[in-house]
Amino acid sequence: LMTLVRLADEQADNGQAFRNDNYASSGGGSVSVEQLEEWIGRADTKRVESNWGGRLDRSGIRTMGSGDKAQLLLGGVRFGNVWVGVQPPLGLPGDPMRLLFERDMTPHPQYAAFYKFLERAPDDGGFGADCFVHFGMHGTAEWLPGTPLGNTGECWPDIMTGGLPNVYVYAANNPSESLLAKRRGYGTLVSHNVPPYSRAGLYKELQAMRGLLADYFESAGRSGASDDADEAASGFATKSGQTTTGGIGASGSGAVQAVDAAAMEKMEGAPTTEGALLQTLFAAGLEQDCPLPAAAMAALEAAGGLDEGEKAVEAAAAQMVKDGVMMEYCEGLKGYLAELEQRLFSAGLHVFGSAPGQQDLESYLTAYFEDGSWEQEGRSKTVDDDNEIRTLDIAETDDNVKKALPFPETVLAKIVNGDKEASVLGFRGAGVPSVGTEMWDRYSKAIREACSIRDLLSRNTEEVDGVLRALKGEFVAPAPGGDLLRDGSGVLPTGRNIHALDPYRVPSKVAMARGKAAAELTLQMHQRDNAGELPETVAVNLWGLEAIKTKGESVAVVLGLIGAQPVVEATGRVVRFELIPLEKLGRPRVDVLASLSGIFRDSFANVIELLDDVLKRAADADEPVEMNFIKKHALELRAAGEDMDASTARIFSNPPGEFGSLVNERVTDSSWEEETDLGDTWAKRNAFSFGKGGRGVERRATLDALMKTTGQVVQCIDSVEYGLTDIQEYYANTGAMVRAMDDLQGGEGKVNAAIIESYSRAPRPKKLNDVLRLEYRSKLLNPKWANTMVDQGSGGAFEVSQRMTALIGWGATTKFKENWVYDQSADTYALDPEMAQKLRDSNPEAFKNIVGRLLEASRRGMWDADKDKIDELLGLYEDIDDQMELGSASKYISQSIESLDTKK
Repeated sequence: LMTLVRLADEQADNGQAFRNDNYASSGGGSVSVEQLEEWIGRADTKRVESNWGGRLDRSGIRTMGSGDKAQLLLGGVRFGNVWVGVQPPLGLPGDPMRLLFERDMTPHPQYAAFYKFLERAPDDGGFGADCFVHFGMHGTAEWLPGTPLGNTGECWPDIMTGGLPNVYVYAANNPSESLLAKRRGYGTLVSHNVPPYSRAGLYKELQAMRGLLADYFESAGRSGASDDADEAASGFATKSGQTTTGGIGASGSGAVQAVDAAAMEKMEGAPTTEGALLQTLFAAGLEQDCPLPAAAMAALEAAGGLDEGEKAVEAAAAQMVKDGVMMEYCEGLKGYLAELEQRLFSAGLHVFGSAPGQQDLESYLTAYFEDGSWEQEGRSKTVDDDNEIRTLDIAETDDNVKKALPFPETVLAKIVNGDKEASVLGFRGAGVPSVGTEMWDRYSKAIREACSIRDLLSRNTEEVDGVLRALKGEFVAPAPGGDLLRDGSGVLPTGRNIHALDPYRVPSKVAMARGKAAAELTLQMHQRDNAGELPETVAVNLWGLEAIKTKGESVAVVLGLIGAQPVVEATGRVVRFELIPLEKLGRPRVDVLASLSGIFRDSFANVIELLDDVLKRAADADEPVEMNFIKKHALELRAAGEDMDASTARIFSNPPGEFGSLVNERVTDSSWEEETDLGDTWAKRNAFSFGKGGRGVERRATLDALMKTTGQVVQCIDSVEYGLTDIQEYYANTGAMVRAMDDLQGGEGKVNAAIIESYSRAPRPKKLNDVLRLEYRSKLLNPKWANTMVDQGSGGAFEVSQRMTALIGWGATTKFKENWVYDQSADTYALDPEMAQKLRDSNPEAFKNIVGRLLEASRRGMWDADKDKIDELLGLYEDIDDQMELGSASKYISQSIESLDTKK
């Protein structure tokens, strides 16, 4: 079915559908310009024409012919009373998202024709649908131009979709963007589950390294299970600062510079275990995450560097043994591998309406009890009896490791097998505690929760039921949006109409404690890398999805930085943010640049007003400027000629009614030349301040002044399902912010990014590049992830393709340009014949993009690739390009539909 729909859409895009009987007989849609004008009326026709060439036939988008009889081609395939099509693109090649980024913009004529064709009755030239069903998160109709909160009759979401019920199949873990689907798209949401979880494990050189470590510890008479291993795992930087920073191409003090793993080909095998360990370390590209001591690197360079192969590596190993640091280093390396091995990721894709099998059930339950919200100790451990944060230090042992299952594996097997709760509780075997003890109480509670989650997950079939209920006009039960790991079983079962939270209770008590802790740890991290100096300004991304799922941890980061806390009335509503006295804060107030997503801007207006109020009071506080950077910068701005409102503006976003930075669209379309273009694009799109001084007032001078003093950018990640490398929005905002700030500060890589993995039990920041390397090792380059995703077919291939585009985005915005990532990506997806064939067969467009992005990385200087490898990639690109041009889509569609009819 998807192939038929895709080919019909291609015909509409390339014009083959024009006057094509096979296309028309299979249900392919087309609308004349004359008909469209009649449908939308003269007033709206003029609005569209003014933006798209002056006439409805001049947009250049899927339009054949000219004048009133010109045809707008829609694609689509009809199956009885059901018409299936691909939602039109918003803009043009070279300007793909124009619709979102110009005020007073309208949908293009073909977009308008698509929805009006579905709505209008057959005797009026349309399809005559009774209902829309939108599949996939998220579409574009709810993001069309208009008022940001509630539609009027002149808003384009209302004009396009307001005439029909809209059933919207949506991911349960995204209550943020679902708000727009409801508010502006009139959607009745039907949630679907997220894919099962899996652990990254180790592979290739990483697996070999673990074996070498075991050999080393055995030869040294040690198990390697030192109590300090977890501390080492939290970062070699805690020892000596010898690690790269999260800034653009920057290194920490004494950091090891990147080496070319290809040079290791000259090493024919080290004669010592220590030498073999280092050889494997360089081959795996781990020298940035696990930097060697400076003396060892000096010994390696003195021996000729990696070009000398075994001799130089042995010299470095000998130096470490001589200095007595090899054991400590290996314990740290072991801890890093343990962290990498235990990282969770989403395994493949969820099949709508399908209950998980036993293996998937086991993965859900294991992840929930080992890493999720079970017992919630991690969420409250930062709160003491006075509701203040527990004092943490960046060098403390990292507790972001999995917990032990609260029941034996034999009991887990019984639960997964479907045994009833009473039967599981009645089982007596090894590891089962005695009845009546405290351990039994905890054990029995875990059994009941596990059986409940199992039963709720088995109701994934109700996802289809939810759609059918909505199509019958029946009630679809509500449920909170969220994910199992963070929010527990309350988000299950799926198939529900999801909702978010009360914005007047943000931040919650736990979110406040965790956010303040994250703020202090971020400042500690900056001080450690900058000779004890605090940053004068920290930029914090405030996103709607994160704020909803964490109940405001990023808001609490802002409050923690400026030294403020919420005032909560008896009903639980937050009514004010008050400043903490400097003597209690114990350090200067750090200024904040708050960058809002469009969802946060529109959904948390109360929080924005409270933040603006407390920032203005901080700027006016009777405090010395050396202890109040907010006041210091406000005075500097006023001295430069800015008024009071501009000098205290700290909250920035897109203009009202507009969304996004446009950076990801430019990267996706390759419509940029210099890397500075992307930083400037972000700044232009986010130069509008919000607060009591106005909503959406352009204040680029204030934004630039704040960016010049920013030392850290903070990004909270709320879920294991979507990391930095999984979606485009992270590099388009966090990456582009770093890019813009670094450009203003001279391009020296002084701006760093702190990543807070909010789903972890401790809110400890990690450096951007460290997280990128962890994610690429655990997902994109991991055969376990790759095979699981590609085996999903077209959708899985698309997900791989998206991550290759994101790799370009990170290279362009933060100069993340490490050869081993590109080398292994090419070897895994393009140059492995079996994998390449799977991708070609399931989704040729995705495979073309994968190969194209690798070539683009080489052309733009992000990847120093071997000439032979580039030649092979060029051959693959030309081959797939030719393949996609061959064949008759019309003939294929006709034959395929006949085949489906015959089977019926």
